[in-house]
Amino acid sequence: MATTSFVDEVEFTAIGGAGGNGRLSFAQAKNRAKGGPDGGNGGDGGSVIIVARENIRSLFEITKQHVYRAENAQIGGPHRKQGASGKKLYVEVPIGTIVRDAETKRIWMDLDKDGMQCIAAKGGKGGLGNLHFVSSTNQVPTETTKGTHGATKRIHLEVKLIADVGLVGFPNAGKSTLLSTVTNANPKTAAYPFTTLHPHLGMAELAPGHTILLADIPGLIEGASTGRGMGTGFLKHIERTKVLAHLIDLTPYDIEEIIKQYHIINNELANFSATLANKPQLIVLTKSECVDAQFAQSCYNRITQETNRKCVVISSVTRKGLPEFFSALDKLNSN
Repeated sequence: MATTSFVDEVEFTAIGGAGGNGRLSFAQAKNRAKGGPDGGNGGDGGSVIIVARENIRSLFEITKQHVYRAENAQIGGPHRKQGASGKKLYVEVPIGTIVRDAETKRIWMDLDKDGMQCIAAKGGKGGLGNLHFVSSTNQVPTETTKGTHGATKRIHLEVKLIADVGLVGFPNAGKSTLLSTVTNANPKTAAYPFTTLHPHLGMAELAPGHTILLADIPGLIEGASTGRGMGTGFLKHIERTKVLAHLIDLTPYDIEEIIKQYHIINNELANFSATLANKPQLIVLTKSECVDAQFAQSCYNRITQETNRKCVVISSVTRKGLPEFFSALDKLNSN
C-alpha cells in the first residue's frame, strides 16, 4: 500500500433508495366496465450499509466518492405484483471503524468484528397499490400511496486499529525493523526519522495456532500529544491494544539519555490518554548488536530499577532476545 493511501478518517453522505409507488390497476373482467383491483405495492428502497471487512486496511477507497446512494425500488405492478426492492449498497471498511452521525457526533456503532454491519441510511418504504385498499365497503378502490424517500445522512468514519500489542517509541527506535523481522509486515525502514508515515499491522506466530497481532505507529517525539511531529493522529491506534511494547534505542550510548527518552514517551502517552498511560508496558532495549554487552546490561539494570517494569534487550538484526521478547509479551497479554 502506498504511504499516501492510508486514510483513517472520512466523511460522506449516505442516501437510501426511494421506495416504489403503489400501482393503480384493474384486472380485465367480462361483464364489468372495470375489473377487480389488482395494483401491487411498490418495493422498498435499498439501504446504505457499512460493513467491516478483515481484508480492508484503510478508508482510502471511500474518499473517492462524496455520496453513496442505494438503488431506488420499482413501482408496484399489475396482476398483484409487488415492485422489486432496490439493491442494498455495501460500503466496506476496516475492522475497528467507528461510525458516527457527522452532524450530532453521536456514535452509532463500533464495528470491531469481521462482518459487523451498520445501516447508514435506510431505504424508503414502498407505497401501497389499490389492491391494498379493497374492503367490504370499497370494492373498487382507486386509492394508492407513493413510496417514501430514503433517509439522507452525513456519516463520519474513524478507524482505530485493533491489535494485541502496540509498538511505541522515538523515531528510529527500531519499531519497523522489529515488525518486519518477526511478522509478515513489510514497513519501510531507513536511517532517518519518520520513515513510518502510517500504522502497520503484522501477525507473529508464537506457536502453531498461537498468534499475536502487532501495530507499529509513527515515531513519537516530545510534544506529540499536542500535535508535534506526527502529532496525535496515530496515537488513537494504540488505544485498543492490550499491551504496549516501548522500544528504546541503545545507541545514544548514554544511560541518562535512555532514561530521559523513556520518561518523555510515557509523559506523552499520559497527556494523550489515561487509557494509554495505564496499559501494561514492556520496555524493549533495541539495537543491542551496536553496543557492548556490559553497557546493555547496565541500561537494563538501571531501567528495571527505576521503572519497576519488565524489560528485555533485543537485536532485530541478529534476533537475539526475541524469544524473551515474545515470552514477556505473551505473559502481559494473557493477564
